[in-house]
Amino acid sequence: MTAVYTDYRWSSGMPQGVSPLADPVGVEHFRVVDVDGGMRLEQFDGDRKFQRLIFCPADEHLGGASYETSADHRHRVRRDADGAVLSYEEYTWPGDVYSDDAYPEVAVYNAHGRLVWQHRPRRLSATAWDIHVLDALGKPRRILHHTDVGPTEPCTIREEWVE
Repeated sequence: MTAVYTDYRWSSGMPQGVSPLADPVGVEHFRVVDVDGGMRLEQFDGDRKFQRLIFCPADEHLGGASYETSADHRHRVRRDADGAVLSYEEYTWPGDVYSDDAYPEVAVYNAHGRLVWQHRPRRLSATAWDIHVLDALGKPRRILHHTDVGPTEPCTIREEWVE
């Protein structure tokens, strides 16, 4: 089933349409499409021309068997067991300088170069960070709460889905 909406939001990790449209002619709109594995989210212009794929269920499975980080810590590639690229990350460090004590802003791309999501860090204290995960258009999807961050202990991560 395909539905057309003027906007969308995220709820528990899935896209939800906002304000259904009977006729999208002349209006930028979004389509939420029920596919195997979940819901796909697409953006169209007022002439009903496809603009971009914002989300598909395969976006949730970009982990890899191996990681390669560039020497300057600005890029990381994730590969599967056969060496094929699964995703690519670009890091923007505070002050444009790598630091073990900071979280960078991150843009995550799939193997085809489509922006999948973005990470925007917010330091809460010396031992806590929140990483706001945004979709390709900058809408909030979830927050990753990092606590017990420090040099001697592993941190604790709690995931909060946008409702």
